[in-house]
Amino acid sequence: MAPEYGATMGFFPVDKETLAYLEFTGRSHEHIALVEAYCKEQYLFRTDASPDPAFSDSLELDLGSVEPTVAGPKRPQDRRRAQKRESVLHESVRRRARNTSPR
Repeated sequence: MAPEYGATMGFFPVDKETLAYLEFTGRSHEHIALVEAYCKEQYLFRTDASPDPAFSDSLELDLGSVEPTVAGPKRPQDRRRAQKRESVLHESVRRRARNTSPR
């Protein structure tokens, strides 16, 4: 998952930089060659000469309708509008204080 930008998944095709990273991180040349061959066979490898992907659907988004939100790492699906962040923070601190017993 990629909740930091609101996606269930993100896809980034394999390219020469990916292979360079594999080499930089100590993968064997055989392993790198296998990754390259597999990705090319599955049409997952991209170069500047690769044709643009064909999409079956597209989405239009009015960026003016997008509101900034904040979400915690514990439950990223529970987003709150950033305009309310101060009251949300105070509410969270008060709730935590009520639930914490003195030691």
